[in-house]
Amino acid sequence: MRLMSFFLSGYPLLATVGMLDDLPSMSRRSGMIADVRVLSQEVREDAKKRIITLTKLQVDEGLKGISKGEILTLYQVGGSLNGRVMHLEGSSVYRPGERLVWFGFPLQENVVSYGLGLGKFKVVSGERGLEVFEELGDLKLARRPHTYLLLANPSPRHFKSLERFKAVIRSAL
Repeated sequence: MRLMSFFLSGYPLLATVGMLDDLPSMSRRSGMIADVRVLSQEVREDAKKRIITLTKLQVDEGLKGISKGEILTLYQVGGSLNGRVMHLEGSSVYRPGERLVWFGFPLQENVVSYGLGLGKFKVVSGERGLEVFEELGDLKLARRPHTYLLLANPSPRHFKSLERFKAVIRSAL
């Protein structure tokens, strides 16, 4: 994903804007891909007085760069702490108990998502088994239909089979 800053008549656009990569590109570019469960979260201040959220992810199946059974700590700037709220537009929200296919990168002793607002695919029970839904939060996507740039609310991707979703990832690697 490529993030951009936009200005209109000298004023910043109040959105995080990105270009969405296709699933094979995301698979090749990611440092880690795993079928995970969200265990818990801790919100605290860092040394720079920013609110950060640390989310524990348990790896049920490693698809790239990570092994089953490992516990990852997902680092995100933002959260709610002691009545203070810090929200980074476009960032994903993780909830304890969720099952996901997660794309990301190592960052020192932690991990970060593939891109701000990307890399989170929620696994849910559907009519015919496990399905996968991309969660993009409040991210705005940019595309070039002609010679101008169009900002749009993204259409999250939906895969009717978790196994087919994983097969696309594996074939790209």
